[in-house]
Amino acid sequence: MIEYFAWPSLLILIISLIFCFYRLAKGPSAADQLTAYGTLSSMSIGIFMLVGVLVDTLFLEAVIPLALVSFVAILLITRFLEGEVG
Repeated sequence: MIEYFAWPSLLILIISLIFCFYRLAKGPSAADQLTAYGTLSSMSIGIFMLVGVLVDTLFLEAVIPLALVSFVAILLITRFLEGEVG
């Protein structure tokens, strides 16, 4: 039963990824690109979890480090853009 909802959700996430990649490439400012990067990392975590549900294997080994690295990277880039680092 969960497969009926997981496949459309996966399709919606992939379409959203395409729009975020466009914003990441063509963002008018660095803040827009940083927001797109944060959204991409969150959606990739969602995709890992949905694929894990579909193939009956949770990818927690990949999701937890991805979330941690993404969070730290966004914090560091934000501090750099504000001029506090370097």
